[in-house]
Amino acid sequence: MGIGNTTAAAALCAGLFGGSAEMWTGAPEPEVAGAALETKRRVVAEAAARHRPAAHDPFDILRRLGGLELAAITGAVMAARLGRVPVVLDGFASTAAAAVLFAADPHALDHCVVAHLSAEPGHRRLLEQIGSNRSSISACGSAKPPARPSPSPC
Repeated sequence: MGIGNTTAAAALCAGLFGGSAEMWTGAPEPEVAGAALETKRRVVAEAAARHRPAAHDPFDILRRLGGLELAAITGAVMAARLGRVPVVLDGFASTAAAAVLFAADPHALDHCVVAHLSAEPGHRRLLEQIGSNRSSISACGSAKPPARPSPSPC
């Protein structure tokens, strides 16, 4: 995705589900530590505090806290659901974008599976929030295939 997307993803998660900026942000990269990490946390906290109370629904939170790339992912996941196409979510930013749909309807991600656990600490928290049954992630963070194929939820 690119630099800065975990900041927008963390702000989006804080807006959707609450919690502190520290809960949604971390330092998966060595260059995001110390003052840089504190700045990231401050930005997430200020953005969520400013926009969460004024938002009307999860899509309004997306409008206020997500970037265009997160909105595009949200739309693609929704279109896939309507088209009965399974989706593989890969990482924190894409899962945060999909979480907008979950916040609107807990069944909206029934066609999704998470294939990658990001080093960003907020990703694990987000997976707990949206339900771990969507994940086939091993302890080392890579996807493992299910023991036998399960029927398509579509």
